[in-house]
Amino acid sequence: MEWLTKFAERKTATPAQIAVAWLLAQKLWIVRIPGGRTSS
Repeated sequence: MEWLTKFAERKTATPAQIAVAWLLAQKLWIVRIPGGRTSS
């Protein structure tokens, strides 16, 4: 998914961070897993 990589670069994020942000924006009942990795 080249477009996702390019989009993430423009936002100074990783593709995984963009995917998680998209997921979290979909439903209010989706939450982060405590103890999961944090971005730096």
